[in-house]
Amino acid sequence: MAEEPNRPSVFADSREPDDFGADRIRWLINLRWVAMAGVLAATGLVLAGYFPGVAWPVLLVVVAVGSVYNTLLSKRTSGLGIGKRAAVSQALVDLVLLTVVLWAAGGISSPFIGFYVFHLALIGILGGPGATLVATAAALAAAGFLALTDWVPALRIGVWDPAPPWDTIANVVAFVTTVAAAAYVVLHAVRELRDRESALGRARDQAELEYQVIANTLDELEAGLEVVSPHGRIEWRNRLAEELAPGATADDVWGCPVATRGCEIQPPGLCPVWRAREEGSEGRCRFTVADRSYEMLSFPLT
Repeated sequence: MAEEPNRPSVFADSREPDDFGADRIRWLINLRWVAMAGVLAATGLVLAGYFPGVAWPVLLVVVAVGSVYNTLLSKRTSGLGIGKRAAVSQALVDLVLLTVVLWAAGGISSPFIGFYVFHLALIGILGGPGATLVATAAALAAAGFLALTDWVPALRIGVWDPAPPWDTIANVVAFVTTVAAAAYVVLHAVRELRDRESALGRARDQAELEYQVIANTLDELEAGLEVVSPHGRIEWRNRLAEELAPGATADDVWGCPVATRGCEIQPPGLCPVWRAREEGSEGRCRFTVADRSYEMLSFPLT
């Protein structure tokens, strides 16, 4: 008797555990190290005088906070949690760090404002539609705050006013890195999707092989096997069960062989399958087809 009547396969598992494990968390950690290295390099350019209006102390604070956070995650990956929720939480922290960096670099005037696109793509891949909506709202709020700093000088901590040709160089670098980062995340997601499709194909082939082994084994033993749902629907039958058991009704509901096969029920009373369903106990009945005797055994699966 099957536990779930609507399963597409007898051997399918309807539960889908969250497989966003430690390896993917490490991938996020590595991306964060790259980002911290980029902020540190930008701090060096500011100290060299190429971007005089940027608040380099704030950039150093971001590097320090991000590095400490990343170090803790590296040492305590399992302790700080795994799964999509943990990954999306980390990506939202990165969104906050990006906002602080842009705030120090002149706010919405910075050409690196497009980095929000990369973070939204990352969060969308990690968390799906719900997390994307939350991240979009957070990014819009952050961009609104950065725009507000242009209108309220008291909130401004940095100015974007690089001298030529560093303004053009910064624009080109911002565009190239934004496109490259977004492309990298998308390609990473596509590669994982293809890996999952390959794994699914292998699992499907394995299930078909196991099914064939079970069917051949039952045929060799001259044993019939059928799986019936709690509602009486026939989920699966092998060849011999189709030959011996009564045909299903128009609604594909299982029929007890008591009447059609003269099945002797032990213990007497309910048909064995209904006994397994309603009482959760084993049951059996014996019947004869031609010159052969068969015994039907029924076991609850729940």
